[in-house]
Amino acid sequence: MIQKLILAHLTSAEFYQFLALIVGNVDNADATKSKIKTERDALAALLPKLKTALNREESYSLTKVIEDLDARRDVAITGFYMHINTCCMHPKTAIKAAAMVIKDYLKPHGAGIATLNYQTETAILTKIVDDCKNNTALKAACVTVGASDWLTEIETANTTFIEKYQARSGEMGVKADAESFYSLRKPAVQAYKNLIEILESRYRTAVADNAATIDALKKCVDDINANVTQFKQLIKASQSRKATPE
Repeated sequence: MIQKLILAHLTSAEFYQFLALIVGNVDNADATKSKIKTERDALAALLPKLKTALNREESYSLTKVIEDLDARRDVAITGFYMHINTCCMHPKTAIKAAAMVIKDYLKPHGAGIATLNYQTETAILTKIVDDCKNNTALKAACVTVGASDWLTEIETANTTFIEKYQARSGEMGVKADAESFYSLRKPAVQAYKNLIEILESRYRTAVADNAATIDALKKCVDDINANVTQFKQLIKASQSRKATPE
């Protein structure tokens, strides 16, 4: 009924903006009469915290440096994938076979690593580099296809990103267990899921009973789907930019 949106693919600013719009959509449907106020309030309660954390992130001097480093490692992992895919069509059997070994290894990680949030991307890139350096078969395959330079660039960009990200955390005076934007994402995602689940349930019931709330709920569902479509387009555009080397 309501389209799915992978919230992890949204930037911090997009994440906050999307959830704020959803709360607004629900408010237009009269959350109290529609019996979704509890779930609406749970999500709405997180918005001020998310806004404060977002403003704090954007105000510190290392934020632009971190964004640039994230873009650098995005290009690196995208280039690595493109190099491996090209080698999979190589006329030399040995190079093609080695590329397929790496491609099979990369499959569980998917093709959207560059679109993930900072922490998730950091963990995946670290694992890829470690595995390609320490796993005998992968290491040999990377040498065969000539991917060493790409791996070095991924490792350098990712390591530098981690250093600057940690430095910014120190600059912000935020401890690991403090309410950073990242730490608020998980409860916000769960609150959003809870709201969507109860909204869909209330709408089905309203349709079955021909209840007075059916029109308001239908408009709410339609408005949310419109926002989901819009943000899916933002994600798609971001992925296209990152997949195109400069």
